[in-house]
Amino acid sequence: MAKDKYANKIVVKCTQASLDTLAFASFNLGISAFDRVGLILHKIGWSLDDTGWAELVAASDNIEGAIVTSDQVATITADLRQIVAKHDWIAGLVGVGANFRVDEQPKWDDFTGLPGKGMLVPPSPLYLAVMTAGNASVRTVYANIWFSIVELADADYFELLETTRYQQ
Repeated sequence: MAKDKYANKIVVKCTQASLDTLAFASFNLGISAFDRVGLILHKIGWSLDDTGWAELVAASDNIEGAIVTSDQVATITADLRQIVAKHDWIAGLVGVGANFRVDEQPKWDDFTGLPGKGMLVPPSPLYLAVMTAGNASVRTVYANIWFSIVELADADYFELLETTRYQQ
């Protein structure tokens, strides 16, 4: 398998079109499904827009971000095989009149401890998905993704596609 010598980085941004709905933004890596390559995801840094934390004021408020292999999913629950990685932001409720949260962004998912120094995923299609509940305005989620590209044998490539594709 040929490998990138160095890690690559892409920043993907997804903004909801309307309040508390599921939105998708596609990755633009310039890789076709016919290239027979995979992506090794090393790290993902998840961030919210500047006012995202201010929207999390009740126990029912949340913001979800996920990297998915299909824009045909109706939700981004963790049990879907189309979900590559997922991050949730929830309200940090301390007590009556004291709901606050001090946090640093981005929040990192680090896959470098896995075999192969990351998680193997198909390069296309990939989407950043955003879904909210209880927010007063639309949200934007950013994913800073460090990855490498690897060449795959035909059998390995088709197995990778088979394990992550959307089934109706």
